[in-house]
Amino acid sequence: NRWLTQAQAGGLSPTWPGGSARYFYGSKFLGWVAQTQGMNQLAEYFHDYAGNFIPYRVNASAKNVFGKSINELWRTWSDEQQRIFRDEHARLASEGLSTRERLTQLGYETKYPALSPDGTRVAYTHDGPYEWPTIRVYDLATKRDVATQRVNSTSPVSWSADGTSIAFSQLDYRGSFALLSDLYIWRVGRGVERLTYGARLKDPSFTPDGRSIVAVESRAGRNRLIELDVATRAMKTIVEPGDFTQFSEPSVSHDGSRIAVAEWREGRIDVVLYDRGGKRIANLTESLARATYASPRFTSEDSFILFGGDVTGVSNIYVVPSPGLRPPSPAAAGEGVRRLTNVYGGAFFPTSSDGKRIYYIDYSSTGFDLAATDATRDFPIVPRTLPAALVRENPPPITDAHDEPYRPSRTIRPRWWMPILGEITTTESSGTRVEAGAYTAGGDALGFHTYSAELLARTGGDKSTQLDYSIVYSYDRWYPTFTLAGFGYSDDADITIVRDAEPTTYRERTDRALAQMTIPYRRVRWQTYATGGVVRDHIESDLPFDIAPSSLARAGIFTGTLQGIRAGVTFNNATEFGFSISPENGITTLVEAENLSRALGSDASLRQYRGELRGYRAIPFARAPLGRHVIAARVAGGTTSGDFVLQRELKVGGIAEGEFAMLDTTRFSVRGYEGGVLRGDSAAIASVEYRFPIWQIDRGPGAWPIFFNRILGDVFYDTGSAWNRRAVTLPALTRPRSSAMDRRISSAGVELAFDVVLGFFSPLRYRIGAAYPFEDRGNGVNFYAAFGSSF
Repeated sequence: NRWLTQAQAGGLSPTWPGGSARYFYGSKFLGWVAQTQGMNQLAEYFHDYAGNFIPYRVNASAKNVFGKSINELWRTWSDEQQRIFRDEHARLASEGLSTRERLTQLGYETKYPALSPDGTRVAYTHDGPYEWPTIRVYDLATKRDVATQRVNSTSPVSWSADGTSIAFSQLDYRGSFALLSDLYIWRVGRGVERLTYGARLKDPSFTPDGRSIVAVESRAGRNRLIELDVATRAMKTIVEPGDFTQFSEPSVSHDGSRIAVAEWREGRIDVVLYDRGGKRIANLTESLARATYASPRFTSEDSFILFGGDVTGVSNIYVVPSPGLRPPSPAAAGEGVRRLTNVYGGAFFPTSSDGKRIYYIDYSSTGFDLAATDATRDFPIVPRTLPAALVRENPPPITDAHDEPYRPSRTIRPRWWMPILGEITTTESSGTRVEAGAYTAGGDALGFHTYSAELLARTGGDKSTQLDYSIVYSYDRWYPTFTLAGFGYSDDADITIVRDAEPTTYRERTDRALAQMTIPYRRVRWQTYATGGVVRDHIESDLPFDIAPSSLARAGIFTGTLQGIRAGVTFNNATEFGFSISPENGITTLVEAENLSRALGSDASLRQYRGELRGYRAIPFARAPLGRHVIAARVAGGTTSGDFVLQRELKVGGIAEGEFAMLDTTRFSVRGYEGGVLRGDSAAIASVEYRFPIWQIDRGPGAWPIFFNRILGDVFYDTGSAWNRRAVTLPALTRPRSSAMDRRISSAGVELAFDVVLGFFSPLRYRIGAAYPFEDRGNGVNFYAAFGSSF
């Protein structure tokens, strides 16, 4: 009774099953469309939709092809599916559902239980939308977690025979680019020891003596079973298939002689038994219909092997006698594979000492949880029947495969474009102006070459048609990444000029060329990026009337070319999870410098430096269902020296988006004031916010490309100053020397933010706020709206 609506299934919500809902629901829905409308019709629908000049017309294309809208088809399928599931629940209940004792209430990705050797604790993993993944130890007597270890990613876990250590694998960056899996040992209560570096090992299983670990190694698309010596880190091969066989979740028997493992080969996933020398003993599920059989675990006497399987259409727990050992009772000798559970959601990853009291992962509408059941009877194994329209038992062979040198040109052309509608403005003096354009991006198959291009045309009004453009190309095969870019845009410059006694906002045109290299150095929990390059800006006035550059220069307004070098470093170890309303528990920082010099071809010489530090601390006040509250703080500042350029003055006041302000963005935000109310060659600001969730909406209007995610709020205090370390005197402009304490503003206020998803995949935050300016009380509370986070 938690069936998602069409909008929820297509949205990006942190509520289970999160962003995967579109795949879970979508695959079943499209499978149903293929059955009821035909595979050819489904393909025609995709072609019709891809050919739409206007995007997101999913219903129009459906009516063209099926004669019905997607909304109508979804409602029919949705009602039918819910009837089928209710009927299935009734059928399973009539057969007798297995008793279930749920031990955790975490939901989401709670997986990989492993019973301790003494049978008193269960180790398991959890990955949810509130915090980093963890390995946890659950005490069966007290019925609570007694130990927790944070990890980068989850994997199957294995106890050492003495019950003091847990082996696991996790992902981390190797050389800043390759995300690889390595083996670790958690000495429970004493810390973590890393065993390998960049070894591509996963799914560890301790041998009984604790001296070795059996694991799966993945290289070049192929798998092999290996054994790692814990002390020496020496590695030897156990099984190395000559084909593309894949292994997962090996389990070493308690006597150390055999390994049970899930094996994918030629479209089947079976539980297979090997000896420690790599000899294949038996395929234990070969006699069953094709399905997924996985997660094998030996019982304590090694007489039986438990595993999970979905041959009936629902994943349940199965057991099979271990070949070569005498079963514990004569009655079990000829029984072969037996099904031990009958559940409605799903039962996965069994672990047990006696094969009777079984700990496993139970699936429900909130995700996965650790549970226990008593195996008191066997259930029939009746294979499910898949619709013939969705099954191809013997796919046609690939006959045109051949080797040839890689050519990026074969896959680099753009595959899509997106229309852009900019501002539509009407004024008495200028008339109506319209901005419209297009955006596209692409790259080759291996990602060596990537690019994006945008073109925006402005027509009408008092000027002829003008084009804004952006072209960005990156070459990402080497270290570092090289980027070339060109931009052309017109923008208001926060400067007022007077002509014929009429004040006019100064507008200028900038054409920019940029060449830059980026050097990343990162791990899963933190990232650092260093950038360096050259920049060239050509700046000229973009006014509806002519004005001499000499007249602008008398007021310090620059026209001409600014050219030089720039460099910067960013660092981030703050984290965000599904229910996070803000970065949490970390810092982000930026330091940048720019040197524009006549020696490098510039018409003016100046240097600008800026830095910013942000810190975030989560308050575990409301873990669910809305997420945590956060205290956020920021300090930022900059300074400029060299020739006076009015456009490069640092400005304090107004609102801004939460992205790091780069060197060419000279505004520092203090809410409640006009933008740039304070200006100078130096500036500094500070802010503190208390952020809190209000409502998790998780709704949207059907097939329309908008999804309402959440509403949140914050209370803030801002302060800032801009000052001049040197005096500037020009014919039409004077800047007296001042200090930070001479010119300071501050404010306090509240904000309400709305998180939405546009176009099915683009998250956007829209804020409305009210700020009270302490140094401008005559104007009272100032109301504003903005996109993005404050910081």
